[in-house]
Amino acid sequence: ATDQAAEYADSIEQAGLRTRLTTDTVQELTYVADIAGGTFADVETAIKGMNARLKGAEEGSEKQTAAFARLGVATKDANGELLESEEIFLDAIKNLQGITNETERSVAAQAIFGKSAANLNPILSLNAEEMATLRREAQDLGLVLDAQSIGELATYKDSIETIEKQFRLARFELTSAFLPVLEKGVIPILQNAVIPLMQQLADKVANYTNRLFEA
Repeated sequence: ATDQAAEYADSIEQAGLRTRLTTDTVQELTYVADIAGGTFADVETAIKGMNARLKGAEEGSEKQTAAFARLGVATKDANGELLESEEIFLDAIKNLQGITNETERSVAAQAIFGKSAANLNPILSLNAEEMATLRREAQDLGLVLDAQSIGELATYKDSIETIEKQFRLARFELTSAFLPVLEKGVIPILQNAVIPLMQQLADKVANYTNRLFEA
């Protein structure tokens, strides 16, 4: 059970690092996506596409900048610093959910997320209130492990993996230490005594069998 919990925690932590979402949000959106008929992998792919367009906007792409502006999504704070990906993503989702015309919503979503926008349709078909309700439901059902527990379990998994590597290397070193014994002692005995003896025995058995059948 502990190993399974550690595996789960590590997967959530890694997903958070890849998407720049908090571990709470990763778990909540996983639940939302499952209920809506999608997967968190769809969310992750969409965020990857969004981040690529944010980078383009940062580098001066008017097209990318205009896409976020048209949707009413702020990408920078009052000091001109880029906002966190999570805030931008959730704001974009909320505004897209407010577009009732499916064609217009699809066009706007593709401008933000690229081709992966289509995979978000199950989530975008929800309205903002429904999504907020599902996120709270994930918390209420105990489906969201707190960040501290996630970190501790992920650290435990890393420690176990390190110990396993150490044991594996120790076995390699032990095997290496025994190689001279094998090469100078055991292997010559096998080659010069045991194997010839087995061959002689095999020959005797074969000869005996042949005489038995000839008789």
